[in-house]
Amino acid sequence: ELEEVEEKRKRFYSLKTELSSLTERIFDKRKDFLKVKNDSEFTLNSISQLSSGLSILELKKAQSAFKELKLEIDSLVEAEKKVQEELLILERNSAVARSRIEHLKKVEDNLAKLDICPVCNTKITKEHAGKVIGETNQEIAKYKSDLESFDEKKKQNQEKIAGIRDKIKQKATLRDKMQFDINKLENIEDKKNNLEKMRGMK
Repeated sequence: ELEEVEEKRKRFYSLKTELSSLTERIFDKRKDFLKVKNDSEFTLNSISQLSSGLSILELKKAQSAFKELKLEIDSLVEAEKKVQEELLILERNSAVARSRIEHLKKVEDNLAKLDICPVCNTKITKEHAGKVIGETNQEIAKYKSDLESFDEKKKQNQEKIAGIRDKIKQKATLRDKMQFDINKLENIEDKKNNLEKMRGMK
């Protein structure tokens, strides 16, 4: 009988130890479960906060839109370069026209002081002087007309450049916002992946 009691006592303590160990493991598992649950809730809240204010909620779509926007900006920059080149040509043509007008006015001013015509190298008479002045006046009028045309075109080009620069500025601001959004979306993707891993641990 004593042996049987001793055996039962040993078995009791063994079961008690196993129960204690099992209880401890259950407690640890519950702790792990609560930690994963809390981490999951925190991650979901983080994703929700990061998602607020985003115009595009999918990373691939955002990256595609960002690429298109960069191409649009590059295209506008090229367009501005072309208009700038046209403006430079107009500036040169204007300088040539102004130089010709100045030269022709000097010819007219000097004509009365000369005996020989600097244009055709013949003796100057009143009739000849009148003819030369008439021709130079026509040329001056033509160059002045050209200058007016160049000035109008320059004004148009300057307005085009201002318009293009405004568009570039607007799109650059949008590009910077989109880059910020993409960074947030990448962060969201990382958090989603971590969430999946945590769920797999449950």
